[in-house]
Amino acid sequence: MSEEFKNIKEFVIYSNYNGELRLTGKSAFTHVLLYQSLLDDSVRASFRLLDTGYRDRGGEETTSLDEPDDINLTTGEKVKLTIVDNNGTEIKTQLAIENVKYSSSDTMSEMVNVNLCSDDYIKMQFNSSSPSKHFEGKIHEIVRKVLTDHLKTEQDIHVHPTLNRLPINGSITDNPLDFCTSLAPKSIPEDYPSSSGFFFYNTVEGYHFKSIDKLLTQEPKRKMVYNSTTRIPEGFTNKILNVSFNHNMNITNIMQSSSLTKSKLETFDNYTNQYTQNEFNSNDTYGDTNTGKEKPKVGTHLNVEEEQTKVINQLFNTGVLPPGSSLERQLEFAKEPTLDINAIIRKSIARYNQAFLYRAEIVIYGDFEIYPGDIIHCTFPEVSAKLSKSVSKKKTGKYLVCDVSHLISAEHCYTRLNIVRDSIL
Repeated sequence: MSEEFKNIKEFVIYSNYNGELRLTGKSAFTHVLLYQSLLDDSVRASFRLLDTGYRDRGGEETTSLDEPDDINLTTGEKVKLTIVDNNGTEIKTQLAIENVKYSSSDTMSEMVNVNLCSDDYIKMQFNSSSPSKHFEGKIHEIVRKVLTDHLKTEQDIHVHPTLNRLPINGSITDNPLDFCTSLAPKSIPEDYPSSSGFFFYNTVEGYHFKSIDKLLTQEPKRKMVYNSTTRIPEGFTNKILNVSFNHNMNITNIMQSSSLTKSKLETFDNYTNQYTQNEFNSNDTYGDTNTGKEKPKVGTHLNVEEEQTKVINQLFNTGVLPPGSSLERQLEFAKEPTLDINAIIRKSIARYNQAFLYRAEIVIYGDFEIYPGDIIHCTFPEVSAKLSKSVSKKKTGKYLVCDVSHLISAEHCYTRLNIVRDSIL
């Protein structure tokens, strides 16, 4: 990598065998990609290196990276990466090599493709990290306990308080990150007791256990515009360089997930031997917490939104894992369900599917202050043959940032965002 990589301040691989490989020297380094997602419990990165045997060791020629007398690059090595955008915002992170792929066509060079993940993503496979015990308490407290006491993470933990409590047993076969992910759809946010559904994800800022509705009600962190000029109009923070829309408006998927229709829940209570059924209307999840004001209308000529399109069958868990450390305390809750399937699970299913109805991918100049879970406001023009275009009322508005990837090459520093919204106008 030449000195032209002004956006990379530090990039060092610490070999499991010997030495350090500093990728800020003169190797044929092409790019680095740092990736964070609302749907991933690890920060990830990748890069490609054309290895010619040269090392920045006083001009000494060495063998290839995978030879024992050189770095002997394998997997699990520690990697320190510090990058900076053109505004001076710095990201400093430590990752580990997840896999290395070598390919060569001659004896003069070798292409090396390397993927990185967080240290915790490796540590979660340790048996000592398994949350194999009984937990009870508010769900956000359980998440924090699993990450600190079992995974023993050194990362910061950011949580939205949950309203509901949950007794739950872990297992030796569970890993802590998947265990925390499984708690997300069972959680009710303290600030929005009539809703449910959380995201569990990882960024360079740490772990996040966040309510869908609380994320969607944030004020926009950035105000972006897509236009045909080279300047940023007054009142906007970023210029969108490229955009592609990929709306997930499939009528079959919508009905199967009941994200915009009605669903029926059928339950049987082993304690009372009672069978119950009731209906849930997806309209109940649309309100002040949505990114737009209007729920999309689908299949109006067939009255689709008024039909039941999904049936959920569940056994009621009355008396299962009652909270309390004594028999007397547990008997107090013996006739109560552990998890309210009717009020929590169905709302979570609809909320997750609604959140991703409208999708777009945008590219901007590198901005390292944007993270998954942020809200941005995007202004898009209408599709028109007119030279003077109006603002698109349907596409313009608040979006939730789902994925963030920063691409740094010798010439450029870009940020690509996958953004989503659940409503229009």
